[in-house]
Amino acid sequence: MENQATKKQLWTLFCLTKKDFRNTKLTKEEASKMISELLANKKVDYRTFANELENAIEAAYKAYQEAPVGPTTLIYDADLEGKMLVGGGRYVLKDFSGCGTVSLIIKDRKLYNIIPKLKMKKHRLELSKYYYGGKILIIDNKFYDNGKIHRLRRFYDTICAFLINKGFSNCYVIERLD
Repeated sequence: MENQATKKQLWTLFCLTKKDFRNTKLTKEEASKMISELLANKKVDYRTFANELENAIEAAYKAYQEAPVGPTTLIYDADLEGKMLVGGGRYVLKDFSGCGTVSLIIKDRKLYNIIPKLKMKKHRLELSKYYYGGKILIIDNKFYDNGKIHRLRRFYDTICAFLINKGFSNCYVIERLD
C-alpha cells in the first residue's frame, strides 16, 4: 500500500495520456519513470522548431510570389452614391484583389509561450493581442497589402498549415478588406 503511486502522480499521468490509471497497481517508481518519459517526449526543442518555422516562412514567401494573378479591375472616381464623376479619372489595375489586412490568429497558450523564446535569424515575429481573444502573429511586419490581398492570404495560410501540422490546431487566418 505504501509503494503505490500517489494521487498527484496519477493525476499527472492522466493529464499527459488522457488515460485513467487509478485502478492499476502502479508503484511510485513506475509512475515516476512513465511521467519522466512522457515529459521528455513533450519538451519542445526551440532551435529545431525555429529552424522549421523559418523554412515554413520561406515557403510562405514562395507561395506569396507564386499566387495566381488576380483579376484586372477598373476603378474610377465616384461620388458618395457610387456614380462616376464627369471628367473623373479612370484607372485599370492588373492583379488587383483588394486592399486590406490578413491576420493569423492563435488561441494556443503553449504557442504563446514558445514564440517569444524563438531566436529567429532572418525573420521577425510579433505577437499582439486580438480583440476577440487570442493573439495575432505578425511575421516581418507583413499584415497589410495594398491591392494584392489574395497573395497575403496565401502567405498566412501556408504558415497556419505548418502550425496545424505541428500540433497547434487552434489557429486560423482572417482577412478584412478596406
